[in-house]
Amino acid sequence: MAEPFVTILPFSEENLAQALCNPLTPADKVKARKHYRYFCEYLGNTGDSLNAKTIVIEHRYVSKSYLMDYSSYYSTCFSDYSRFCKRVHFFSEELTKKGFNAAIKNLAAIENTTIWKSYLGYIVVKPLPSIPIGATLLKTYNHTTADKRLFPSTKEYRINLFGKELSITSLAFQEQDSVVGACASSALWSAFHKTSQLFQTPLPSPSDITKSAKNLFENSGRTFPNSGLDHYQIGNAIESVGLVSELRNSNKFTDTNHVKAFIYAYNKMGLPVLLGIQLEGLGKHLITIVGYKKANDLNIPRDDVKMPMLSTKIERFYAHDDQIGPFSKLGFNGTGDFVTSWINDAG
Repeated sequence: MAEPFVTILPFSEENLAQALCNPLTPADKVKARKHYRYFCEYLGNTGDSLNAKTIVIEHRYVSKSYLMDYSSYYSTCFSDYSRFCKRVHFFSEELTKKGFNAAIKNLAAIENTTIWKSYLGYIVVKPLPSIPIGATLLKTYNHTTADKRLFPSTKEYRINLFGKELSITSLAFQEQDSVVGACASSALWSAFHKTSQLFQTPLPSPSDITKSAKNLFENSGRTFPNSGLDHYQIGNAIESVGLVSELRNSNKFTDTNHVKAFIYAYNKMGLPVLLGIQLEGLGKHLITIVGYKKANDLNIPRDDVKMPMLSTKIERFYAHDDQIGPFSKLGFNGTGDFVTSWINDAG
């Protein structure tokens, strides 16, 4: 039986697992992954989630990001990997196939159509084992008077969906592919999406980022597959696109307010900040800070020694964490440690 061109499903956790699977990663394996649990919460219908109602699966989608990695590596493998992905779209309106087809064929002004106003973004599913989450664009959490969430490192993307041009404000995300990249490559790739707009610099693929980082033989390993980049290699990758970097790695960063002030200063002007963290029992990890949430209280903490800083009002950051998902929450526990969206044994 020929593969359908499009599939439309009501949003549910079960249907989400079916949408994110591929022939090499079945639905039961998808359900065991951290990304699936995160997307269930982020796209779900509780709290500040995006409240998705409909899933639209676009089959045989050509992803430029994956195609570049495919041509660099997967096309030369003995296994016959497909060059086609699928793109999974989400809407906050309940849609039927008949209603969706009618909206596609309708040539009326797109801004007057309720369906398109309910568009929440998409997830690309790559045809690879264990690493299916490709280039992803999803709406951010809402900014309200009660929840002052700001995402300065996002930008506007134009999306063509079956001939309809939509726009979404977001920042591209994808899961680490340890064959052609590392967690640092994914974090850099997201950051380069914004800097390419700010400074008209190149936007390389994850595999090109890994190549540009170079193996300086400071550590053991090889270019492909790659388990991770050190800060020398991260600096090389940044320099390769014509940018300069500032490395902060001092004892001052044990002070939460110092961390907040440094990240806020750059992020407010639109620059993504690459943050290295140490996960207990798991090791070092690099994430991309793309936004923050301010407290509603207007009073700024003061003391007799330090200058009062607006950044002390930050309650949490939002980060692209390739091992979790886009806009993952990064809070503070009061003892100087971050509270991430990673799930530990205590839940």
